Amino acid sequence: MRDALEYGLDAFDAIPAPSAPAGAKLVVSHDHQTEQSGTDKNGKVKYRHVVRDLVIKNSGDGAAEDLRFKIELVDDGHVHLDAETDKEGWVTVGDLTDGSKRSWTCVPMTGHVDVRVFTTWVENGQTHEKTFTTTGT
Repeated sequence: MRDALEYGLDAFDAIPAPSAPAGAKLVVSHDHQTEQSGTDKNGKVKYRHVVRDLVIKNSGDGAAEDLRFKIELVDDGHVHLDAETDKEGWVTVGDLTDGSKRSWTCVPMTGHVDVRVFTTWVENGQTHEKTFTTTGT
């Protein structure tokens, strides 16, 4: 009987303790997708853009509340961001729950453009900020 109890305790110790939630984990990227749209007069395949989006994803296990972001170009160039901004350039997203994402059309007007994305959100009453850099094509 003692052996059975010791085995039971050993098995109990092998079960990992539940970990505390890590909170929101934001990931910023530029989603660029094309599709074939025929050929030119020389027989070369032509492509057209079907998706050019700035994407913010929450891959964590907590909500990013009152999420806002703004973009800034790293180098020369210009992008069109299809989002309403305040006079300081911030886009209000709202709450981004765990496992969800939001996207906005973001079209570089000059080829490849590196974009710095500043984010701010609230989690458990505490303000968080993180900056990302992504390349738009």
